[in-house]
Amino acid sequence: MIEKFKKVPHTATREDVRWFWQDMDMDDPGNYALAKAAVAEDKRFLRWNEQYPHELTEWLREWYTYMPDALSLHLDGAGQIDWNLLFTLIEPINTAGIPFICLRKALNVRQNQIVREQIYTEITNDPILRGKILNCKPIPAIYTHYTPYFTIQKEVLRRIKPEVLTAPAGSRRTFLLAEKLMRKGLQLTIALKEAQE
Repeated sequence: MIEKFKKVPHTATREDVRWFWQDMDMDDPGNYALAKAAVAEDKRFLRWNEQYPHELTEWLREWYTYMPDALSLHLDGAGQIDWNLLFTLIEPINTAGIPFICLRKALNVRQNQIVREQIYTEITNDPILRGKILNCKPIPAIYTHYTPYFTIQKEVLRRIKPEVLTAPAGSRRTFLLAEKLMRKGLQLTIALKEAQE
């Protein structure tokens, strides 16, 4: 990823490490809501999405799952190289005052929503993949990594089949009443008329 995203290698300093732990402490619902609102703005999302592409936010999600404990407890030889990797990939940090940990989460959530939409569209438009999903046959795991198989199937079905007409709101009660009246011997048209009154 360093080569792919043309990142300049960065040797993490004590100040970088201090910033990381302070940023970790700012992971709370209020800051996450702030990040989520900021990521919802298309202009800001596009800028951050370019700076932190989906592949990188996925890597960061995994890094944040394990590495803070590994670093603080000195597990598996975690140390300076891991800090260097992290800061090389996230530099320059430009979060407009939002804690990076919260921005990373909100950005990854929105990117995953976009990826899921792309998966649904791609499978719906591809006759081979669409055929597999409609016949409950396996599809490449890259698709089910981001969304469950049956969710893909449901969404593809929704996209290829026209919406079914549903009964108007409140009609269920009318039909139940009409059914009771028909059990008493009334014809359907008369039972429906009486049920509506």
